[in-house]
Amino acid sequence: MRLVIVVIALLVIGSGCAKHTKTTLINRNTGESKKCAVGRLHSSEEYGRYETCISDLQEKGYRVWSQE
Repeated sequence: MRLVIVVIALLVIGSGCAKHTKTTLINRNTGESKKCAVGRLHSSEEYGRYETCISDLQEKGYRVWSQE
């Protein structure tokens, strides 16, 4: 039983450290939503574009709705 609890705890903690690769943002004034995603290669350049996409939309009044 202890082993099961330890395994579940490690899975929960480990999954919290994963990087997000998709984010949906919503503009609460207009109800419009936009998505930002990392490309298939998951390179540092693609993560940079992903972060830029999110920050650009936040500057336009969008708020993070969900992340995967």
